[in-house]
Amino acid sequence: MFYKFKIILWYLLRPLFWEHSLELLKRKYIYIKKDESKQGLDWAKKNSNSLLNGFKKIGINCNQDILKLDINKELIDNGDKLIKSSLINIDPSVDSQKLAGKAYIKLLYILTLITDTKFVIETGVGYGWSSLAILLALSKKNQAKGLVSIDMPYPSSKSIGYVGKVIPDYLKQKWTLISLPDKPGIRVSIKKNLEKFDLAHYDSDKSIRGKEYGYELLWKGLRKGGILISDDIEDNLSFCRFIKKKEAKFTVIKKDKKYIGLVIKK
Repeated sequence: MFYKFKIILWYLLRPLFWEHSLELLKRKYIYIKKDESKQGLDWAKKNSNSLLNGFKKIGINCNQDILKLDINKELIDNGDKLIKSSLINIDPSVDSQKLAGKAYIKLLYILTLITDTKFVIETGVGYGWSSLAILLALSKKNQAKGLVSIDMPYPSSKSIGYVGKVIPDYLKQKWTLISLPDKPGIRVSIKKNLEKFDLAHYDSDKSIRGKEYGYELLWKGLRKGGILISDDIEDNLSFCRFIKKKEAKFTVIKKDKKYIGLVIKK
């Protein structure tokens, strides 16, 4: 009971989070919950490709030599050490193992590096592995504008220092962190930047509703020819419905037991 009171108070004290708290209440008491996990997994499996074939399917030039590109192992090892040595005390409801996950950072690194990507937006940061991959690739480019990351703090969390923990200081010069939920965070990012984004990476709210409005908002901020990437598309059919609605060129890439969707804006 005390824990719930802390959560309610946390939201009440933050007006910028009221819209999100209302959304959560609607999901709990109004909207019918759907379980599309089986259908989502079946669809992702059916459409999955290797990294090389996936890139080729959507018109990105790639070969075996390009696939050898990777993030410096020293950076990865240093990030792991920072996490282990940190006194991070996050809300008990949070899966710390999931928070520390590296997603498919090699994909993000290569894609940012070999395409005409200079301005990126992402949702979901956690310890910052995806941010590190993107920022590292951008650091190797001339006139790169940078990365805008949106990450909502965990309610009642006792730690505020874990977000982006693995990102080295020298890469943070072109990094902007917006500590808001997806809806207001993406809106603020688009409003602040007149320039359209080249790449959008979605790795936050895994629910059907979260993905539905998240994809649409990110799509609005993408330039023509820009790429939207979504992690964990196997959780439901949100990505499937989105690419059919947009009638856009897409691919699905498998990484271990996870599936990543890529779609290009026409």
